[in-house]
Amino acid sequence: MSNDSLNLENKADHFFDARDLICPIPVLRARKILLSMKMGEHLEIHVTDKSAPNDFKEFCLDMGYEMVSERKISETVTSIIVLVVTSKSDRS
Repeated sequence: MSNDSLNLENKADHFFDARDLICPIPVLRARKILLSMKMGEHLEIHVTDKSAPNDFKEFCLDMGYEMVSERKISETVTSIIVLVVTSKSDRS
């Protein structure tokens, strides 16, 4: 599988390949990327850890980000999670 973004509807401004990383590492690294992003920008994340989608849902609720999309790409439970920076996002 390539490292290229599958870019959902070409909306992702940033891409993070978190495949083979175990939570909480994908969430922690994604937060660093999100902090550098501008309001309205999207981050596409590919993960293989089965707990990552739920971890990202909780992260978004806690930090004020919006989880726009999640989908399974293959049976290896690789998901695409697209997060968007909103005005409510924790920027500190």
